[in-house]
Amino acid sequence: MQVGSRSLVVGLVAVLLVFPAGVAGAEKKKTRGGEPGEEAVTVTLKAEPSLVAIGKPVTLSGAIDPIAEDESVTILDRHGKEVATVLTDPEGRYETSFVPAKNRVLHAEWGLASSDEVKVRVRPEVNVKLKRPKLFGKARIRGWVRPAAPSGRIHVTFLRWGEVIAQKNVSLSGGRRFRAKFKVPGAGGYRARAALVHDDLAPGSGWTAVKETLQLKNLSQGANDPLVKALERRLISLGYYLPSANQTFDEKTRDALIAFNKVQRTERVGTSVDQAT
Repeated sequence: MQVGSRSLVVGLVAVLLVFPAGVAGAEKKKTRGGEPGEEAVTVTLKAEPSLVAIGKPVTLSGAIDPIAEDESVTILDRHGKEVATVLTDPEGRYETSFVPAKNRVLHAEWGLASSDEVKVRVRPEVNVKLKRPKLFGKARIRGWVRPAAPSGRIHVTFLRWGEVIAQKNVSLSGGRRFRAKFKVPGAGGYRARAALVHDDLAPGSGWTAVKETLQLKNLSQGANDPLVKALERRLISLGYYLPSANQTFDEKTRDALIAFNKVQRTERVGTSVDQAT
């Protein structure tokens, strides 16, 4: 019995010495679940472009390994919401597209395999318009955004000949529309920029066209002109007495203008006004 036992042990040792590599290799192979003895698999995901304007499609593509045809790959967002399910081609590749309404973080799943996350950012559409500014009056700006952004805000910048003169934040009515007003300090060309700030969207902005105020010209008593009204409105804002801005250069306009020139220590002229005034 002892001789037989020694022979059996020697035989087992010989088998292990001949086949060690095959046994170790089998233990290192992984599958989707990562179980010993199963084959390792992967799935990839790519999004192009990664930054897209609202309403434009994004192409999602990738591949599985090992290669297999008609395998179902599911693309989901970070919250587990399904974006698309697509089948692989004979080379193990897949491709589909979707139109995102906001920023998304996506990954692909194939069985128990999962890809790295990819980010897709959506740039909103911001439309903004500027009415012709009233000299020494108000500039009125209005606009709208797409998509609706109820928790967002609009940052409006007001410029004169390209130089920033005022800024403010305004809210969105119904998540879409906005309005803003700015004082017009003098004649010139004015423009506005509106930028949407929102956590679920990439930065987006829009510009108005340049709008010029009425050009200043010489005025004299008896004139009836929109510039007279602008002058009267400016005198009232500076604290000079005028019953109203009636667009007519009358005696009351003259008196207010004389008072203005007195304070400015210039010639006390009230019957006319030039660009220097």
